Amino acid sequence: FKAAVQYIYNKTKQGLDGNTFYTSTIESASIKCSWEQKLVLHGLDQVLANSFAGYRIYLAMKHMDESGLKWQGMNKFRSLQNRLSVPMGEYCLRVGLGLLKRYKKPASGPSVEEKSTEP
Repeated sequence: FKAAVQYIYNKTKQGLDGNTFYTSTIESASIKCSWEQKLVLHGLDQVLANSFAGYRIYLAMKHMDESGLKWQGMNKFRSLQNRLSVPMGEYCLRVGLGLLKRYKKPASGPSVEEKSTEP
């Protein structure tokens, strides 16, 4: 099973061009950062792009399983992914909101709900 999933992932992520396209939709050239910050942000962009590719595969395979569709080749599978998936920007927004809801309190300092009593 793992080998089949890896094969489909590699075929559907569209190589470096597809990954560059995904990350270009979420990167902001207007932000001025140090090279360390750029490196970390680029790594996060790659994680998002890979998770987006995995999400698209999951949606298509789930749809095929639930509707009883048979494998009809990679082109049909990619078309199915495109039809079922949300845009990359919306996916990133959903992931970000999900993380914010999950972690309401920062690691240090008061939570957002707590109000400071100091002047």
